[in-house]
Amino acid sequence: MFLFLFFLLVFLALFSLLLETKLSLSLSKLSSLFSLSLCSSLSFLSLFALLSPFSLSLSLLSLFSLSSLFSLFFSLSLFSLSSLFSLFSSSFLSHFLAFGDSSGSSRRADSKVAARQLLDTVKTKEEVAAFITTTCPFCVRAVNLFDQLGRPYALFPLNKGNPVYEGLEADASAIRAVLAEDYQHRTVPAIFIKGNMIGGYSDLAEAKGSGRLAEMLGDDSA
Repeated sequence: MFLFLFFLLVFLALFSLLLETKLSLSLSKLSSLFSLSLCSSLSFLSLFALLSPFSLSLSLLSLFSLSSLFSLFFSLSLFSLSSLFSLFSSSFLSHFLAFGDSSGSSRRADSKVAARQLLDTVKTKEEVAAFITTTCPFCVRAVNLFDQLGRPYALFPLNKGNPVYEGLEADASAIRAVLAEDYQHRTVPAIFIKGNMIGGYSDLAEAKGSGRLAEMLGDDSA
């Protein structure tokens, strides 16, 4: 019986230390459990040994040795159970967070797919198109220049909800992200002429002044 308990305690001690290393717990917790159980058992043993006859002391020695083993067993069991609970809790939490992060990445990827689809459709069907914000002064100048051209144009405000075009809807922030990734354009307005990104207002004005805009539109009036 004692031999069985001894090997069981050794196994629990090694298992607890392994969990302790896995979870980066302090060894002081384990040593505190040992110290508490040993001190309590030895204190009672010393007290009864002093107050009892010799034969009774031997019996008490065996009794409290057994109680000490049970005390250690109980302490190690509590430590092992708490370590197991912490291990499984941290593992479950990490998997849950990883799942949440992958779900968020999937949603962002889907948003960019919708944004690219809307951009490609606009580029194909609109001769002049611009992604703007209603508070940007350069966007206002670009619109005024479009008016001077006398050609139809399509505007997509990115600060007035999600742009919608021919049944396609895309998140405004996803459109900004795609413009930055695919066209290296991070500001508004983002202007497309016949499917080609020409840049912002300063690029539009420069193209008009140099005659390149007229060439792109195939119109001498530009």
